[in-house]
Amino acid sequence: MSSRLTIFKRGQILIAIPLFFQLIFIGIVAKIRHENRVAEIGSIHTKEVIAQAQRCRARILSAHGAIQGLILTGDAIFGEKLNQIATTVPQEIQTLKIMVDDRLDQSSTLPMVERIDREASEFLIFMKAGQQLVRDGRMNSSMIADRRRKAQELLDRIEEHFELFLDIEQNLDDERHDRLATAWARFDWLLKGGVIVSILFSIGMAVTFTRNISGRIASLTENARRLAESKELTPLIGGDDEIARLDRVFHDMARTLAESAQRDRLHGVVLERKANELAEVNHQLIEKAQENEMFVYSVSHDLRSPLVNLQGFSRELQLIGGDLARIIAHKDVPELVRNQATNLIKTEMAESIGFIQTAVTRLSSIIDALLRLSRAGRVEYRRQSVEVRPIVDRVVAALRGSIIERQATVEIGELRPAWGDPTAIEQIFANLIGNAVNYLDRDRPGKVTIASVENHLESINGFSIYAIRDNGLGIPEQYQGKIFTAFQRLHGDVSKGEGVGLALVRRMVERHGGRVWFESEPGVGSTFFIAFPRTEPGDGGSDPIQEVQTPTEPSEQTLSGSFR
Repeated sequence: MSSRLTIFKRGQILIAIPLFFQLIFIGIVAKIRHENRVAEIGSIHTKEVIAQAQRCRARILSAHGAIQGLILTGDAIFGEKLNQIATTVPQEIQTLKIMVDDRLDQSSTLPMVERIDREASEFLIFMKAGQQLVRDGRMNSSMIADRRRKAQELLDRIEEHFELFLDIEQNLDDERHDRLATAWARFDWLLKGGVIVSILFSIGMAVTFTRNISGRIASLTENARRLAESKELTPLIGGDDEIARLDRVFHDMARTLAESAQRDRLHGVVLERKANELAEVNHQLIEKAQENEMFVYSVSHDLRSPLVNLQGFSRELQLIGGDLARIIAHKDVPELVRNQATNLIKTEMAESIGFIQTAVTRLSSIIDALLRLSRAGRVEYRRQSVEVRPIVDRVVAALRGSIIERQATVEIGELRPAWGDPTAIEQIFANLIGNAVNYLDRDRPGKVTIASVENHLESINGFSIYAIRDNGLGIPEQYQGKIFTAFQRLHGDVSKGEGVGLALVRRMVERHGGRVWFESEPGVGSTFFIAFPRTEPGDGGSDPIQEVQTPTEPSEQTLSGSFR
């Protein structure tokens, strides 16, 4: 092989030559397999024709036996059998005609089948006539003997034609079987020869390839090893083929790696400085979050006093309204003035006071919710290994009244242990299970299931994952992106609350290093998932959980105890 050829061109030649011979070999194999298949199909068809002829023959003989049984016993069952045979024999013979007619090398026997068909029809008509005579009671002994002789003549003629037909088909089957055996023997010899030629050709190509480029590849391999070990490379390989060009690439790569190592050292210094800056920013963010919590706590407490005053003065207004009503009820007050004043006191004044008291109650509930949110970030957790099943049992027992009221069923499956604060975990499950019960659809039987989930997402392996599944109202798609946001309430006419329960749940779960998300379909139900560490982070157990993104998980999430 010319030394001026590149390795690529040499490889093309080494591939093209065996590929050309393989294509020829495959074509020959395909042709022989096709011939074998045709011969095999023909052999199978011949056997099917012989089997069909034997079935027709057996049916006709059964007809003869049936009429004999009818004559001897008069039993109607033989007549029914004869009727059945008289119906099926023409169909069987028609099938035999089709099988013979669709093969050119068998079409010569078609006239014989048609003759059998005619004689079988004549025989069956004769049998049916005898059946009618027996049925009418007109069959005497002389007629029986005469009809037996006639039936035997017809049957012998049919048997003779069947024997001739089967002899021809059997000879054809033997010929096809011999051709098939010869074809398969030739195919075996072709395969053996092809394997031997392929082995010899492969050995020849291997020897040629080794003699041409094995030494150059050895030098290239040595340079690759030196490059991996950061050692100095051997001198450049001569020539202009792919191996020489690849060796030059290795030398260029060695220079580039040395330069990259220098740049990496500089980048390391920059990254360390950036990491320190990021740590400082995170520290500031934590301080800001704590300041926000304290601000919310302070404002919530400061708002209490005005609310108490508003509530007290609204009651005072109610009492004043009562005093006014008694004053204007005096007989000295003109009736027109009395009616107008009474109307104002009982309608507009009472309605206004009711609005004030409702607003005060609502604002008081919001302040309570803000206080719960602020405390959620400041409560000190006492983390430990927690058995979740007893916690869930207590939560379900506490909700027993609501469960019975909604005629619901609650199923509790296997629940793996978690690492966290027992009180916080109980609050989390109480909120989620309470939601599931409160938002069941009252128009169908409710069902809530609580169980561990294995391998829900690959990104949270090492965490205990729990699913609280219900078949309730579900969450409309337009609200799923903000369901974990505080003061977001859905289905307000179904359950009371301020809409902070889910926010509290997310806050508490994330403080445990876990995650909460959900899947929901309106009108079908919802499933809330919680992921807690199985063991204490840092002891060889779970690492802090990464952001879990699911098709239905919003970017900002919160949760509510008996409210979504």
